[in-house]
Amino acid sequence: MVRGEDPGEHPPAGGPAEGARVRGYVVVFEGNDEDGYSAYSPDLPGVVAAGSTRQETEQLMVEAMAEHIALLREAGEWVPEPSDSDSVTVLDPSAA
Repeated sequence: MVRGEDPGEHPPAGGPAEGARVRGYVVVFEGNDEDGYSAYSPDLPGVVAAGSTRQETEQLMVEAMAEHIALLREAGEWVPEPSDSDSVTVLDPSAA
């Protein structure tokens, strides 16, 4: 830390400030460690990935999303805007 700098003044490197609005594409993961995982993005129809582990599926999904967006741009097509974190809610029906 720089001398005299207020640690609350700047967010930590590599992450958003607490309470900050985050933008990104929504991805839904399904599966388990035994059977493997799959993922899709309602923000980017047709972008899907599947892998043996959650980590592998996440990596494959990031790659698929990047390639899809690049192809849309290359073709001059509309690229969907990322969602705001404020617009995403995770619901747990068992908590009702």
